[in-house]
Amino acid sequence: MSTNLPAIAAKTNSNLSHVERIVKLGFQSAYSQVYNLITVLFPLYGIDGAKEYYMESADHIVRNYKLLAPEEIKTAFELFSCQQLDLDEDIKFYGKVNLHTLGKIITAYMLYRNKITYQIDKEKQDKLEQEILDKKREISSREYDRDFENKLKNF
Repeated sequence: MSTNLPAIAAKTNSNLSHVERIVKLGFQSAYSQVYNLITVLFPLYGIDGAKEYYMESADHIVRNYKLLAPEEIKTAFELFSCQQLDLDEDIKFYGKVNLHTLGKIITAYMLYRNKITYQIDKEKQDKLEQEILDKKREISSREYDRDFENKLKNF
């Protein structure tokens, strides 16, 4: 019995709306990027596992951390290895994929990222407020200089 995968895919996708197809393709693309990354990344950190474990980990990451780019996972592990993430306990994998530990690392990274993003946004806002204040001072100074002669005469 021959399985015609393109025909099955076409039949399955024909029942989906345009938006659902885009979401499905986005998920599949993100999944493959995350899967490819973790199959290279996890062994570097001594995390062994069968293909099924990596598949489950990639699925977990893509479904639960939608706003996380694949490269950020690598950054999260780099920060984890340098002990720069604020983790509540000593996190260890003991050589196996552990979704709970993986989630703690990624969540700690997202908090780390949010703090940096907040600081950058705050600095931009402070700079904008300073520019507005400087412009107001400049306008006030020009108005004062323009009317200085009249003020001097009336003094």
